[in-house]
Amino acid sequence: MATIDQLQPGYGSNGPQSVEYKAGKVLVSNGFLNQEQLDQAHKISTESDESLLDTMVSEDMVAQETIETVLNIMLRIPAVNLKKERINPLVVDLVPEEYVREHMAVPLGSDINNYLRVATRSYNDSQLLSDLESMTGLDVRLYYPIGRKIEDFIDENYG
Repeated sequence: MATIDQLQPGYGSNGPQSVEYKAGKVLVSNGFLNQEQLDQAHKISTESDESLLDTMVSEDMVAQETIETVLNIMLRIPAVNLKKERINPLVVDLVPEEYVREHMAVPLGSDINNYLRVATRSYNDSQLLSDLESMTGLDVRLYYPIGRKIEDFIDENYG
């Protein structure tokens, strides 16, 4: 699989520093889609305000599982599909809504090891991780959200 260092510059909001663009280039470099498909997905995502990776899935260019695997390898954290995810009502009160909205970090529930699962695009923010652990008194595992906009997911679950 291509390394992030090998990726070339790209689109504006999905430019060379964005995780989505980098994942798209990894998918191209490993033959899951071609550059034309990536360009088409970018155009559609810009017009629809859908994320680049979600567009690739909705347009049947790449399987959801493939994107999850690429993100897991790239970011060294798992992805979570917000279309399929439901927040455990017991964790809603662990993190104040204001904090959730400000940091775009949504507690989802606990995993099999009793870690608090939190969906956030700030996957490499050690201060966020520390704050969440201090706030909740729990060990926290970060997940990269895919499948839908995290803002919409927060609105749906926090009113």
